[in-house]
Amino acid sequence: MKRLLPLLLLLLFLTPALAEDDHAALFLSAHPGWEIVSADTNGGTAAAILAHESEQTLCIAERANGAWVLTADNPNALRTDAIGSYTVAVAAEDSVSWALCHPDWEVEEICGVVRQDGTWWMSPLIFKADWNGNPHAETVLLWRDGKLTRTEELRDQSGALTSAETLMPLPASWLDSMTSLPAFDANLLPAFSANSGELDYSRCIVSAAGELLPDYAYVGGALLDDELQLLMDKPDGTRVFVGVIWDNGWQLTESAPLPADARYGNENFTDYLYIPGTGTIGVRHWPDGSWGVNYLMPDDGEIMLLGQNYVSDGYVVWAETLLVGDHPWSDLKAIDWSTLPRTTDEARARIDHTNWAMVNNPNPEDRLHLRSEPDRNSATNGKYYNGTFVRVLEQKDGWTRVNAFGLEGWMMTDYLAFGKDMETVQRALAPWSVADTLSVSGKSAILHALTGDAVLRTFDGEAIVLSVIGDWFHVWLEETGESGFVRQEELWPGNG
Repeated sequence: MKRLLPLLLLLLFLTPALAEDDHAALFLSAHPGWEIVSADTNGGTAAAILAHESEQTLCIAERANGAWVLTADNPNALRTDAIGSYTVAVAAEDSVSWALCHPDWEVEEICGVVRQDGTWWMSPLIFKADWNGNPHAETVLLWRDGKLTRTEELRDQSGALTSAETLMPLPASWLDSMTSLPAFDANLLPAFSANSGELDYSRCIVSAAGELLPDYAYVGGALLDDELQLLMDKPDGTRVFVGVIWDNGWQLTESAPLPADARYGNENFTDYLYIPGTGTIGVRHWPDGSWGVNYLMPDDGEIMLLGQNYVSDGYVVWAETLLVGDHPWSDLKAIDWSTLPRTTDEARARIDHTNWAMVNNPNPEDRLHLRSEPDRNSATNGKYYNGTFVRVLEQKDGWTRVNAFGLEGWMMTDYLAFGKDMETVQRALAPWSVADTLSVSGKSAILHALTGDAVLRTFDGEAIVLSVIGDWFHVWLEETGESGFVRQEELWPGNG
């Protein structure tokens, strides 16, 4: 017994030191009765996710002078309404990340911190998706200079970046106060919605509305790739639509007064304006900076798409019948909301097709030259398909000078339809899709400027081919209203 006594005394002396060297014990001593659901360590840094009933918290410990010290403990770093489970990883002694994996979607929401000058600072917030083995899609969120920036990235199976698109940022000066881990609150940031399969920015939209229009009351809104839409009540109670774009500063456009019962979204279309008695209304901005109505689904009428051929300062209306001409719903600042049409006939009555024409060959499979001069022997600027609508600039000697989606030239008048005759043209226009050679590799088609071959943007959807010139297509992106040149090899008439 005398021989065992010194050993027992030594063990009693070492027990506190052993506890201090056990980071798991440290985490549990800070949260008695809780459970460690995920943990990782790397060198002198350890991190864990602890849970107790419906509560969770993120803890980080660092080794100092041979013992573990708790340096971060923030339950707000984890979403209180999280669907799925969190895991934590320590990539290096100065880098910790935690990921929320959604059970019904192959989506990860990843947060991280890096340690600098003794403080854990937040890294970019990343949302990753892997849809059935397709290229990885990532949305990277950063807060800097009072803005929440958004970048959509595509990566191949090896993780290599194949494309990146910068989206509309959000005003978010409130984020400047929560860039360190102790102040970070994940519940204030965009969240993945298991219902829609997309990011839900509703919290951020409300905050942005208050920052941009502090004297207005927020009613509803939506954030799209390149614009922010807000429905607001002015101090005098007048309800207005406010469109916001970012162009080296916030550009706000306020509509004419809306009916007092206008709201944002209904049970079927949450990203659209809705006026009872009129219907669902889509609003967007055009590349020239103006805002107009681009979609109508009346409660008791026909679905119509209203567009802007902004390149030539004219407007078109789409329904089951293609109506070409100027319409009075293109400028939200002066719009009379009570005049929105419910049927094609109502739209037709308001269309002014003066100074518009449409390519109309006797054989719809033929194409019409856009000549540089009013002469059949002059250079061609492309051969245009039946149904291509053009702005008429002047006429002389059997020729018509036109603007064809940004390109000016001459077309033979005999092969153009004017006025109401445009509705009878057998159109040959059809949407073409991005070629499989690009989509399989996770790449996008490139839209080039009409002059100078400058890159305007990349796109993954459909483009309407207007004409062919050399190895290029002159295309129109109906969704955005943009036009430009795309190499023929990048498109495929799969939906044509």
